[in-house]
Amino acid sequence: MVLKHLVLSLLFCVVHISAFAQSEEITLRNKSNKKIIYNATQKHMAIADSKEIQIVLTGKNVINNSFETSLEEINDICFSINGDKIFAVGKNSTNKNAILLYETASGKLVKSILVGANNLLAIAVSRDGSQIAVCTSTKMGMVFSLETEKLLYQFKSHHGVFTDLAFNKTGTQLFCSSSSGHFFDVSTVDGSFTKVMSIEDEYMRCIEVSNDDKFVACGFDNGICKLIQPENKYAKYHLSGSQKKIFSLSFSDDDRYLASSSSDQIVNVWSLDQMTLKREIKVKNASGTITCVRFDAAGKWIYATDDNSKKLLQIDVSDLGIVPKSFLKNDLD
Repeated sequence: MVLKHLVLSLLFCVVHISAFAQSEEITLRNKSNKKIIYNATQKHMAIADSKEIQIVLTGKNVINNSFETSLEEINDICFSINGDKIFAVGKNSTNKNAILLYETASGKLVKSILVGANNLLAIAVSRDGSQIAVCTSTKMGMVFSLETEKLLYQFKSHHGVFTDLAFNKTGTQLFCSSSSGHFFDVSTVDGSFTKVMSIEDEYMRCIEVSNDDKFVACGFDNGICKLIQPENKYAKYHLSGSQKKIFSLSFSDDDRYLASSSSDQIVNVWSLDQMTLKREIKVKNASGTITCVRFDAAGKWIYATDDNSKKLLQIDVSDLGIVPKSFLKNDLD
């Protein structure tokens, strides 16, 4: 198969560079906020710092509630599909690795699953809520049943440590990034590798699946983002901007745009219709690494946090014409 490798140079595309101030900021309780997750159904976000989770209502842009977890350090969080529960992973007060499940509204601990492995680095939940996947510092991936809490299957990397993971929307595949730059496609039936490929000789820090399952985006420490079409053998598109390490990726609801954040306070917005850099945003109110970015469901904002302030930053992208899922769904109906 011929390798289709599209190199996008900034010299050959029109880039809108923006350095505007955020229209609004939300003051958070703590610094070192390293993870944002968004749930369109409930229209709220969760922001995790070292121990605490804060819930922000996006319509009112206020902290609705917050609760402290029993983890000594939160490594990752994710919502259940309907947003009424939050999963968190890390070491608990007895120095044991655990997957914790909390009620979003009350912060009540619902379930705790102890995992006999080294540090849990990331977590993902399948769309039907039946499977919980985690990756560890010992190059292991482990998938548990939420109902029985039993280990369903596990798999091991022979290349680098798994750094992030994400289920596709149908729940048939689990995608993993790694420190060696390898991309892993895992069957959710038995945990076997459907595909393992080296797509960049760099640390792959994050991974994100588009809402239509068409693309898997991979972010690297050299500032490059690569898009993979799961049915293809190779990386389909190569997106290169001026960023340093890419820490986070987010698809817009209509899958027309991809946002990436970096260690140099830059948020890039890529047009996936033209596969070009649409906007390079220097987030001047950020004072550290932008650890996470998320498009909101209405398509008007990109939310961002950095690791050195108490601010949840809002970047106005309403002029991009993003079509919310609710409109897409109504058109189909």
